[in-house]
Amino acid sequence: MQTALSHFHTSSRKPGSPEQVEAMRRKWFIASKEQRQKREEMEERAEDTFIDLAIAATIATEAQIEAFNRKLDTYDEATVRALMENQEALDAVQAEIDDMLSRAHKLEDGRRVFKTEDGRRVFDEHGNELDQLVVDPESISDQAPTWESFDASVSTLGELKIERQEIFQYQEKLDAVREHASSGEITEDELAELEADLDGRMPPAVQRQLPDYEPTQETSLTSDFMATARDVAISTVAPAQAPVTPGLGQ
Repeated sequence: MQTALSHFHTSSRKPGSPEQVEAMRRKWFIASKEQRQKREEMEERAEDTFIDLAIAATIATEAQIEAFNRKLDTYDEATVRALMENQEALDAVQAEIDDMLSRAHKLEDGRRVFKTEDGRRVFDEHGNELDQLVVDPESISDQAPTWESFDASVSTLGELKIERQEIFQYQEKLDAVREHASSGEITEDELAELEADLDGRMPPAVQRQLPDYEPTQETSLTSDFMATARDVAISTVAPAQAPVTPGLGQ
C-alpha cells in the first residue's frame, strides 16, 4: 500500500524522461496538424457549398420573367379553348342522351328501358338489368335505341365531366403560379421548376390547344367524340324519329 502511494506521488511530480517528453511533444504536434487540416477542409467545403448555393440562387431577370409570363398567357388561352371544346362535347352528348331517353321504351312505372343489340337482355336507364318477367325484350321496338349506344353515351358524359374538372384544376394552378412568379424575387431554378411542373401536369385537352401541338395516334375522348358529335352540339334539331307503334316505345 505504501509502495503504491509513493509511486503515485512520484509519477505525479515528475514530468518523465526526455524520451517520454519528446514522444508527447510529437504526439501533440501530429494531433494539432491533423486538427488544422480538418478545419481547412471544412472551410473549403463550406466555401464550395456557399458558391453552389449562390449559383443556384441566381435571381431571374426581368426578361426571363416576362418570357415566362408570356408562356403562362399561352397556357391560359389553351385552357380556355379546352373548356369551350369540352362544353361543346358535353352539350352534344347530353343532347344525344336526352334524345335516346325520349325514344326509349317506357315501363308503367315511368322507367325508360333499353334492350341489347342481340335482343336478349334489357337494362333500365340506371344500368339495372331487368328480368324478362318485368319486361319482355320482344315488346321493345327494334327502332328504339339500344342499351349499348345509351351506355356508351352515358360513359362518355361521365368522362367528359372528369376531363372538365381536370381542366379547372389546371387553370387554378396556372393562377397560383402566375401569382407566385410576380410576387417578388424568383430564381432561375424556381422558374424552371414551375415550368416543368406545369408541363408535366397539363391535361391532354389543354395540350391539344397549344400552337405547337402535334397530333399523335393517341387521341383524347373529347377529340374522338367531337369528330362525330360536333354537328349535334351546334344544331338543336332532334333526329328524325321513326313512327311509334301504339304500345311500343312509350
